Amino acid sequence: MYFVGIDVSKNSFHYYVQNSDRTKIDSGKFKQNMSGFTTFDKILKKFNKREIIIGMESTSIYHQHLFSYLLKHDYDVHIINPLLLKEFRKSETLRHSKNDNIDSKLISI
Repeated sequence: MYFVGIDVSKNSFHYYVQNSDRTKIDSGKFKQNMSGFTTFDKILKKFNKREIIIGMESTSIYHQHLFSYLLKHDYDVHIINPLLLKEFRKSETLRHSKNDNIDSKLISI
């Protein structure tokens, strides 16, 4: 299995891919537009869709376009409550650090 965490902001999104052993497979950042979505889709196509689980944080309205795109392309996508992610961050990081790269990794867990 592959677990993909996505942290979405107004103009971009960060992603982090890891396998079931928590080994990093890939990560990066794309613009929050159709070009970014299709480039990200090409990366995901390296894997079997049935082996990918995607999680993304609910971020006002910013996550909705990417979420819709991924659903239309038959990915298993889940929206994560930001309050749950905040509490999970506290349990996983000693310094309670927060940035887009860290958040995308935490979401993938």
